[in-house]
Amino acid sequence: MQQSKLLQTLRSLTDKEQDRFSLYVASPFFNPRKKGEALLAFLLSFAPDFTDESLHEENAFAAIFPGQPYQHQHLKNEMSALYRLLRGFLAQIEWEDHPDQGALMTLTQLRKRNVAPVFRAQYNALAKQLDQAPIQHEDHLYVRMQLLHEADLHHGQQQRRVVDNSLQAKMDQLDAYYLYHKLRGSCELLNRQNIFQEEPRLPLMQALQDHLADSPINYDHLPAIGIYHQIYLTLTAPEEDHHYRELVKLLEANGQRLDPDEARAMYKYAQNYCIGRINRGQRAFLQEIFHLYQHQLTSGIIYHQGVLSHSDFTNIVTTGLRLKHFEWVQAFMEKEKAHLLPALREAIFHYNLAACYFEQQQFRPAIRLLQGITFEDVYYELSAKVLLCKVYFESGELEALFYLIDAFKRFLKRNKQVSPQNRTHYLNFLKYLRSLSVLADRRPDLAPEAFQTRLQKIGRQLEQATDTSNLAWLRKEYLAAKDSEK
Repeated sequence: MQQSKLLQTLRSLTDKEQDRFSLYVASPFFNPRKKGEALLAFLLSFAPDFTDESLHEENAFAAIFPGQPYQHQHLKNEMSALYRLLRGFLAQIEWEDHPDQGALMTLTQLRKRNVAPVFRAQYNALAKQLDQAPIQHEDHLYVRMQLLHEADLHHGQQQRRVVDNSLQAKMDQLDAYYLYHKLRGSCELLNRQNIFQEEPRLPLMQALQDHLADSPINYDHLPAIGIYHQIYLTLTAPEEDHHYRELVKLLEANGQRLDPDEARAMYKYAQNYCIGRINRGQRAFLQEIFHLYQHQLTSGIIYHQGVLSHSDFTNIVTTGLRLKHFEWVQAFMEKEKAHLLPALREAIFHYNLAACYFEQQQFRPAIRLLQGITFEDVYYELSAKVLLCKVYFESGELEALFYLIDAFKRFLKRNKQVSPQNRTHYLNFLKYLRSLSVLADRRPDLAPEAFQTRLQKIGRQLEQATDTSNLAWLRKEYLAAKDSEK
């Protein structure tokens, strides 16, 4: 019973949804079978986890067929009926989440019943609602296309020989709907190619490119299509900066007219473009990505239901620190701390505050913060350990660093949550860090020539190194040691 579709789906309901579902099942309009109410009451008595050992088929049968001998098929029939009601309830919730599509269904019924005046009033109201919507949601394209489809069917139903442009308008809207999903899906495929190294199949994109070149997009009415087109161009021709510049212009002009979730995803593409250019040594794009974050903060796009994700918070701090905007970063952290999820707030804030102290060479407060932080997320735990390693190295706390390196290695080898690839990256980081640290510790006892010989060996290893976390920092510390001998 625990593995039944009914019980697995019931577990997903919130307390409020469980109450609403009980009312749904109690309605004779939806449920003429009264046994379903008794079965649901029995099951909900085990909420929210539904794991009590008393929750089994015999007890469920007794709750809905009191005094009768257990019959598996009868219980199975009632569970199937209740599950059908639950599917209908979930469809109702989805319908409520998409009122435009609900209005479209009403319009379809009015057209089928040939209530022409009421149909036209409903049609005009929905069309006006779509035109005046301040936020352009993804499903608006679909609803508008179906709206025009209903208008065309209604016109044919009237059998009147008058000019009507609804079919042409429907075909134009169909093109827009296709363009939107084709461009959006193509961008995601190209993005996944960068992650999974899979070559996407996009045989129609060249024809679409030619079409878009001949028929420029009206961004006022279709901002998402224009934005995805520019994203596509940044992915297929990343060396041409003007595609990125145009993308930023479109995002800043239209981002607040789009669904916030979709707008955030679009900004991620722009940020990833900047990261790619930064990784190729073009540091000017560090300021670009900082600008993107600032605009999202100012416009409010970056927040999801008032929450700033911990990854965005950390990335903004990291970007600001790399640009040496220390005062701005500290003001940002104090202001935005309240927008972090409460369960993560203190740990994320203190980790980033430690990073801020580290970048300003304030090692003592950075060490105190890092030694007092605990994370449930293993990758933040790794980041905190790496940062503490850097603090110990740059502050000359080599004895503490050697102890931390050994403890860090044990953590990596024992923790099953760390992927093999990440484990390799961090172990290589610790290997090279230990080499630099041992050399720094023995430096007073080495002749300059011997020190340089050993340092050059480490330099050659770092030059050829791959699959290593924080490699740029390791190379920077190597060069700093090299320059100190001049």
